[in-house]
Amino acid sequence: MASSIEEDKAKTPRRKEARQISFRVSDSEYLKLQQSAATLNMSVAAYAKKKAQNSRVVAPKLDAVTRQEIVRDLGGIANNLNQIAKWCNQNKALPEHKQDDFINKMDGLKKEVNEIWQRLN
Repeated sequence: MASSIEEDKAKTPRRKEARQISFRVSDSEYLKLQQSAATLNMSVAAYAKKKAQNSRVVAPKLDAVTRQEIVRDLGGIANNLNQIAKWCNQNKALPEHKQDDFINKMDGLKKEVNEIWQRLN
């Protein structure tokens, strides 16, 4: 008997919400929903749910490709900063002949970060 209860629990899907609502739409209505959802980078179901809840749906400022480029750029900057931090922790002091090079590299990182901020705004 205990195994029967465990089997029933295993078959029951785990859902966040307890209730499901289904409705039908025409092809043209679905196409509109699909286009709006794609614009907002959402699934059709998630978009319909937000609209049904009268939630304000805001489009992302950047398209998916631009967001991926920014993430890649930020990853490169983070890598450079980690290398600089590691070097600083190992060496504690910067020799005179490397100070200008260090300042130039930091200025370069600052410019890259500023370029990313410009793309975000």
